[in-house]
Amino acid sequence: MKSKIILLTSVILTVLLVGCAKQPTTILKTTSPKIAPSVVKKATATLPKATPKVANKVHTTQWKAISNAINAINANSIVSTPITFEKAISSKGTRIITITKNLTIDKDLIVDGKYSNDKKNASGKYIGERKINLYRQDKDKKITAKLSLTVPKLTINSPQTNIEHGTFKGNIYVSSRNFHLIDATVKGNVCFTTNEAKHTFRMDTKSKVTGKLVLVTPTKKKLASVVSNRVDFEKAIGSNGTCIIVILKNITTDKNLVVNGEYKNGKKDANGKYILERKIDLYWRKKYSNINDRLCLNVPKLTVNSPQTIIEHGTFKGNIYVSSKNFHLIDAKVIGNIYFTTNEAKSTFKMDTNSKVIGKQKLRK
Repeated sequence: MKSKIILLTSVILTVLLVGCAKQPTTILKTTSPKIAPSVVKKATATLPKATPKVANKVHTTQWKAISNAINAINANSIVSTPITFEKAISSKGTRIITITKNLTIDKDLIVDGKYSNDKKNASGKYIGERKINLYRQDKDKKITAKLSLTVPKLTINSPQTNIEHGTFKGNIYVSSRNFHLIDATVKGNVCFTTNEAKHTFRMDTKSKVTGKLVLVTPTKKKLASVVSNRVDFEKAIGSNGTCIIVILKNITTDKNLVVNGEYKNGKKDANGKYILERKIDLYWRKKYSNINDRLCLNVPKLTVNSPQTIIEHGTFKGNIYVSSKNFHLIDAKVIGNIYFTTNEAKSTFKMDTNSKVIGKQKLRK
């Protein structure tokens, strides 16, 4: 911020000093020999007059230069802290965000707002663009250092957002069109929430994504949560979570967790009532018909209070305590025990032929 103020002040002073500088004047001496009156009259007639129009034109030029300088400076945020970075990527931020050092932020962030780059397309409309620069450069615009940005989850809502010349650590969720990676490495997954976001994504030959490129379209109002860490998983299984929880990688936590709340899957039974259901998907797939990776969830104790909870297509390590009816295992393996806290929970439990429980299945009130 200090550098922007200093730069802006310098520009304004330079423009004002140049515009306001006095012009040299010629002084005619009236000493002998005397100049004929006709000559003096002719010379005076050729001198330009400082009319109000000329003065206004000078001032207009000055303020135009100042305005252009302000716009150029305001288009770019130079940031070095998590707080200034979060402000810069917001809808009230700037088009270009440049970090000056490696940044690690422990909260989920959103790149929001529509910005244009002052260029026009064939239709004469300004082109939307947002840049996150993960590098330092010298006065000749030569890259001197590539930097890293660490964020658990970065959601991209701004159209035509570019991440350039550095490393991003975390998962990126893209909801806008034309997201680009330019000479950038993503150490995590890139998840697209719409088909348009996925189809318009581009990355050059110098860029790479170490995780998965996956379409994760929620079917309805926050029906599914796609998680990759224990904090997000705990939120997703809570009473304020979602009906479906999909993990993107193996997750291990050392604390006991509870699956809470009643959730409807959007379908109705024969009586026209919405069906209660909760799913914990321990797998990842590129297409809805094919399972690519079976994953593992490791929790010391998982208490299931949500009715009709299903654990699918992966491995659970730990003990499960079931207090609700219709708990199901589908193509799932439990390395541990399943304890039922009610007779109804035990009698309504189901597991298919592809599932197995390594430990005990018993009633424990």
